[in-house]
Order: sequence, then structure tokens, then C-alpha cells
Amino acid sequence: MVDNRALQSFRDWTVVFIQVDDTYEIRPLELGRSDGNLTEVLGGLQAGDRYVVENSYLIKADIEKSGASHDH
Repeated sequence: MVDNRALQSFRDWTVVFIQVDDTYEIRPLELGRSDGNLTEVLGGLQAGDRYVVENSYLIKADIEKSGASHDH
């Protein structure tokens, strides 16, 4: 489950941003049911992945400005 505040749309995906060392990575997710606050994650995250909840839109804006690509 992920907190819905962490979910962002990026290109054709619903994603979260995970912290890897001192940087952030885009993780496209396969989602299941939602109760409005939390959403079931069917794929895209591993147990223990730390994802950004607060201000995740700021990371998205930085990535979009930099023109970063994500190959998956």
C-alpha cells in the first residue's frame, strides 16, 4: 500500500519517487484498489523501498525541468 499523496502522473504512468542514496528515482506502479487514502500496489515497488509522500510534486517538477528520461 502507498499513501495516495505520493502518487504522481508522469508521462503515461502513475508513479512514486523512491529515495536511492542521495537521489530520487521514478517508479511506475501497477495499482489495485484504493480507499481514498491508501492504494494497493500490485507491482513496481519492493518491500522496504522508501517513497516520497510530502511534496512529491516538487521532485516531479525538477525531473520534468531537467528533461530526465526513464527507460523501463
